[in-house]
Amino acid sequence: MEELVEEVLLRFPPADPSRLVHATLAPASAAASVSSTARWNAAVLCAADGCDHLDCCLGHFLVVVVGTNSKEMFAYVYSSETGAWGEPASARHPGDSVDFAPSALVGNALYFAFQMGTAVLRYDLGTREMAVIRLPPPRFEWQRIVLAAREDGRLGFATADASTIYLWSMEELHPGGDAYWTQTRVVELSTLLPPGAISAISDIVGFVDSIGVIFVRTVDGLFTIDLKSSRVTKVSEDTSFSGIFPYMSFHTPGTS
Repeated sequence: MEELVEEVLLRFPPADPSRLVHATLAPASAAASVSSTARWNAAVLCAADGCDHLDCCLGHFLVVVVGTNSKEMFAYVYSSETGAWGEPASARHPGDSVDFAPSALVGNALYFAFQMGTAVLRYDLGTREMAVIRLPPPRFEWQRIVLAAREDGRLGFATADASTIYLWSMEELHPGGDAYWTQTRVVELSTLLPPGAISAISDIVGFVDSIGVIFVRTVDGLFTIDLKSSRVTKVSEDTSFSGIFPYMSFHTPGTS
């Protein structure tokens, strides 16, 4: 796993690798130590117990790598404090592959989306156990979802069809992967986006519930939608984005 942690850490500022409290990374072909046939995703997060993650920096951090190969789900955790990987965890194959999309940290668990959009992978940071959590039945055979930690401390996700965004919240989680979900909001894109941006498919590629911003990829480029003010901003002409990984940093007044 040495090649993998090197690949992950090279993506962070060398002077402050834990400045990004929680960031998801794209897989790279150099990570052959996982598996040449595996699909994986990773998250980097602060390792301090009880930290509110509002002003943490220069502290120890964890790298959590989860994925699927031809046989099973797997998870590895690297600690900057020990400078080593912990014992790997594995679970039965979910019949799907981990998606290249932002993960969500909710409580003491990390959540990762699967490609088909019918379930998410839950990794418990305390017990180091994995579970597959089922999502509400998709409106179509396949749906792209983007996960986010909600302001109320619950797990949320966003998905879209040609002209509508659907926001969901997980209200209860039961043993065995059963969860109770509620649809919290429906956003009509036809009233917000320019007419030329609406097509057969509008793709959600990023979601920050805490500030109410969604990134939407369309045939006319990449847009952000402020869910609180309904303000729409075109941020790029590029239509090839498959995932946006937003993060926030904080500055304490009076410090440099």
